[in-house]
Amino acid sequence: MFDPIDLSAYADAVLDELASGEPQIDGTILLDLACQTPGPILELGCGYGRITIPLAQRGVQDLTGLELSAPSLVYARARTGD
Repeated sequence: MFDPIDLSAYADAVLDELASGEPQIDGTILLDLACQTPGPILELGCGYGRITIPLAQRGVQDLTGLELSAPSLVYARARTGD
């Protein structure tokens, strides 16, 4: 049965594909728009931080990423050094 919280059954394959550097969507457009938008930014389903981490690195201050998958959060934290 599919568990939306525990995605470990396919997390490795998905993370490998996403980490390959092949863009799933044009993240540059999202990053540019987000940096031009005043106010808070909320990324729902931020996963391993593909969008959230670069925004933080660009100096976006009022930024929140929400993710239910613990393995994705562990991976995201490892990418930031947290």
